[in-house]
Amino acid sequence: RILSEPERARYAALPAAARGAFLLGRWVAREAHGKRTGEGIAGGGAHLVVTDDGRVLDAGGAVLSRVRTLSLAGCLVAVAGPDAPFTLLTEQI
Repeated sequence: RILSEPERARYAALPAAARGAFLLGRWVAREAHGKRTGEGIAGGGAHLVVTDDGRVLDAGGAVLSRVRTLSLAGCLVAVAGPDAPFTLLTEQI
């Protein structure tokens, strides 16, 4: 499983057209968090909750990471850092 119980409820309430983007956003956030912590994405990450503001929470609600996503050339990428504000800078290459 990929989504936590609260995320599954939110996903089910979304219109069908919005579900793919929601799932993709949550997945790339989990990947970024897993890379940041070295945990990887074994088990799919259903034990984590990704909030709309980019926080990754454990099952008890503690903030583990903050994730920022960015759409680049049709791809969605994410960067995870500590739970503190940070800025993503991009450069055209």
